Amino acid sequence: MERFATKCRSSYKSGAFVTVDEQLVTFRGRCPFKMFIPNKPGKYGIKIWVLADSHNSYCCNLQVYTGRRGNDREIGQGSRVVLELTEHLSNTGRHITGDNFFTNLVLVRSLLSRQLTYNGTLRKNKGEIPKEMLPTRQRATSSSIFGFQQDTTLVSYVPKRGKAVILLSSLHHDNECAQDETKKPQIILDYNQMKSGVDTLDQVVRCYSVKRKTNRWPFALFCNLVDMAAYNSFVLFTHLHPEYNRQASHRRRVFLVELASQLLPVQAAAVPAAGAVGGGGPMRPGKRRCHLCARGIDRKVSQQCERCGCKVCNEHCHRVCDNCN
Repeated sequence: MERFATKCRSSYKSGAFVTVDEQLVTFRGRCPFKMFIPNKPGKYGIKIWVLADSHNSYCCNLQVYTGRRGNDREIGQGSRVVLELTEHLSNTGRHITGDNFFTNLVLVRSLLSRQLTYNGTLRKNKGEIPKEMLPTRQRATSSSIFGFQQDTTLVSYVPKRGKAVILLSSLHHDNECAQDETKKPQIILDYNQMKSGVDTLDQVVRCYSVKRKTNRWPFALFCNLVDMAAYNSFVLFTHLHPEYNRQASHRRRVFLVELASQLLPVQAAAVPAAGAVGGGGPMRPGKRRCHLCARGIDRKVSQQCERCGCKVCNEHCHRVCDNCN
């Protein structure tokens, strides 16, 4: 995992905007640090902290959450995760976007000391929020309240009556709002545009995946690394060759097929098939369905072809004597 993260950081320089969020690798077997997150599609799995490019969702860095460190409860976990994931971006002027799990005033000022800016939603129980910015039914819909300090900006926006969205930013220092009926502040518009970097990465690796059913959590993590490596290679290749299948709607699928076809001969030549019979394919122990019979027949056999290694039944297997052979 550490070697993979090092390669991700060294192979590509991310853009000006990056996103920090969590990814849940679906797994229901035994694992000492398996998580249950009810708002995720899989609900059970292994949580990974991911730093991704906001523009193309390239995985820049990642870290597996292995549970509590020590016997004491960890305080400020979100701040620690962001600082560790963005350590290699120090003094580069990047802008980081995160949700309310990570955002707090101490983190924002720590990132400013590294010449990094931050923008994210803020939970309502934070002590740095003035009472005037908390949600009340007296505030008008589509109204905003701004709070300014020397290095940070706080905004409270009312999307509907009785609700309020609070964001903290060290990049914006004005009260600019959209000129439409929503009158959303520019802080919220930028947050909505850049917050989905990790979510998009999680979505694309689920579309074309090498995952298989397993009870071993290291294998589940390894399959997820292969999926992320395949997507990162697609981003790198299209960045170097922008005209590659530009008009194709399934551009990434074509790339993955070509990638697999180029990797397969190299691996097949380097690693000989175990248990090969004569010049045929690998041995397939146990009973399996005859590959020539119709699926509805479902005829299970144990004998196999000596040339290709596929399972065949007596109907599709021809026996000859030595003279005829």
